[in-house]
Amino acid sequence: MKKLSVILSILLLVFFYSCKSNPVSYVGDKERTKSGFIIGTIIDSTSREPITNVKIIITEIFANSDFADTVKTNQLGKFEIGNIFEQEYYLEINTKGYVCRTILVNVKDTLKMKDPVKLQRNRYPYNYIPVDEFPTEPESNGYYYQLDPIVFRNDRSWAIAFNESPTLVSKIHRKIDSLIISVIRDNIMVDSLWYKFFQYSCGAFLVEVPADMVIKLEEDNQKILDHNFIPVDLTKLDWHHCFDSTASIANYYFFEQ
Repeated sequence: MKKLSVILSILLLVFFYSCKSNPVSYVGDKERTKSGFIIGTIIDSTSREPITNVKIIITEIFANSDFADTVKTNQLGKFEIGNIFEQEYYLEINTKGYVCRTILVNVKDTLKMKDPVKLQRNRYPYNYIPVDEFPTEPESNGYYYQLDPIVFRNDRSWAIAFNESPTLVSKIHRKIDSLIISVIRDNIMVDSLWYKFFQYSCGAFLVEVPADMVIKLEEDNQKILDHNFIPVDLTKLDWHHCFDSTASIANYYFFEQ
């Protein structure tokens, strides 16, 4: 009888230690499948137009997780993320010219984001400067291009007089922002921009002076030609249409941080 008790004790000890060294796995992890899917669109909050080539980084909400994946939007501003677990994730949305944004999503099977994700534009500093401060000849450390005058002829919304209301002037700000964002997202290094408002010449309201815009690049980049800019000879560009004290021509000075 004593011999049998010893044998049973040994068997119990062997069973106990075998369970400690081989614990039962959590069956919930095995049952999870990577069937999650996210479909969404990124748009400009001002123009409501889709934004292409936006980088989206997806990460798990768990602190110690090392999971991360990256996708980019297509020409329609759409993106798709697949082969993920059904759970919560952070989406970090980042691209040049826009404020970075992070959102939390809960993926259950297929998540079709009902509303587009809106990105706010970076705000750039603008200052008014006198016409006389515009450079009369190119500097050796810069490359100058002029926005094709046909742009102003085809789009009359640029034609806002200097003394118009702040609401109308803000439209020009938005148009300049759109132009600059498209340029810097093409990896073109902007140094300065000069923009002359539409204005009547010397108070003669039947004589229109069209707008002009010139941009200076830190490094020459021929891709600027894809954004309706053309090479310009500043020595031949006439920015002084009128010296009458009753009329003023306003200019923006822009500096890319």
